[in-house]
Amino acid sequence: MAPSSGSTHRRVMRRLGELCVGVAQAPGAAVLAKHVTCYTVHRDGRTLFVSIGGCAPATLSFDTAESVIRDGDCRWKQHGQWQLPFTGRAYYEHRLEAWVGLSRDPRTIDLCSCDAVPTNASQQQCPAMKLSKEKLSSEVPEERQIGATLVRMGEGKFCLLECVYIQADEQTGSDGEKNEDSVDEVTEKKDHRKRFIRLTTFSASYDKNGDLTTVNSRRLRYYSVPEEVTEPMFEHPVAYWM
Repeated sequence: MAPSSGSTHRRVMRRLGELCVGVAQAPGAAVLAKHVTCYTVHRDGRTLFVSIGGCAPATLSFDTAESVIRDGDCRWKQHGQWQLPFTGRAYYEHRLEAWVGLSRDPRTIDLCSCDAVPTNASQQQCPAMKLSKEKLSSEVPEERQIGATLVRMGEGKFCLLECVYIQADEQTGSDGEKNEDSVDEVTEKKDHRKRFIRLTTFSASYDKNGDLTTVNSRRLRYYSVPEEVTEPMFEHPVAYWM
């Protein structure tokens, strides 16, 4: 019988905790952590993949089902001197048979995907990246994005969480559809002193040409941010799907 997703998650988190202890004791651990650009879990549910930048970019993996430290060695496996195309956390999406995440291009927020790297291979080429045909980030001039994160909701569905400032007073229109994307707008008077959470939910799929798309699936919501939320929390949001 295959393990449940809950038991797999608990096993990965337990091993990850042990891994953090081991890595923290390893020489240069702080330098390594500072250069982490993205991370994800393989389709096997137990192998962590991490990409690092800096002067020596690389992608490494760690099997959480094996012993964490053996003879002082954290037993990382290097897969090549390249980085996965994501920023922050990426997810393995079974329906696409690919990793999905936000592009690490700092100029914009785009959804992208790439094939999962085999766990038993080393020094292979960086997998080819596919960028979504549609833009997910806000194109409203008055909105200034501060931070963002992507959450997987399951069954090919995702949620993009953006932390935004409104640069000027703006009165949006009423609820309705936008272009061909069926975007529902929740509207209200936005004051430039306020911060907002912008949630975009969508389904990711490949079209008949094999291109990554979110067409006809996006829904948009705005939520006010409590005053207790600090700037670091706003710049580096963390979100979970339960």
